[in-house]
Amino acid sequence: MQAHSVNPDDPRVRRTRQLLQDAMMELMRKKSLQSITVQDIARRAAVNRVTFYAHFEDKYDLMDSIVRTGVHAAFTNSAPLEGVPLEDGLRLLCRTVFAFLSEVQDSCEGGHKQFDPLFETAVQQELYAFVLRWLDNLPAAKANTQSVATVISWTIFGAGTDWSRSRESSPKTTVEMAVDEIVNVLLSGLRSLVADKDALAAPAEK
Repeated sequence: MQAHSVNPDDPRVRRTRQLLQDAMMELMRKKSLQSITVQDIARRAAVNRVTFYAHFEDKYDLMDSIVRTGVHAAFTNSAPLEGVPLEDGLRLLCRTVFAFLSEVQDSCEGGHKQFDPLFETAVQQELYAFVLRWLDNLPAAKANTQSVATVISWTIFGAGTDWSRSRESSPKTTVEMAVDEIVNVLLSGLRSLVADKDALAAPAEK
């Protein structure tokens, strides 16, 4: 079933979507994603099924919106990259992604593994879009920013996922150690793609 067209700027639409998102998150604290039905969500949000389908195609579409909203907020609030040099920006992005993935890993431990593919796709796509906007505004000469954003986003996301899942088995690998390793790898590859080498590092302290 396809969601109907709604105006996302309408306050009533935003309020209803928030009610549905809140209902879904409340249900996921008690039930697996697989066992949650649209009727469950609608009942918890105090709306009917027709209203649900006016906003979302199904529970997976709703879950996707929750993830993307959370990722966007995490990046926007924790990694403001406007005017930030490339090296500093990469470090900030790594820390933000690592913290976000660790938080999700802790909150969903063992309960929603069937949700992993949807979650990973949404996070990676949002990260790519965020990195691409940042690169397009850097004062360095542009290579192919789409290709560079793909490399950066996949590298950080993959490393963050691996680190968040292996924290208990490798407790000696701190966040900063993991960040240093990833940033050094990325910078070694980016040096050949960015003409303005001064954009790679933070300006020297006076």
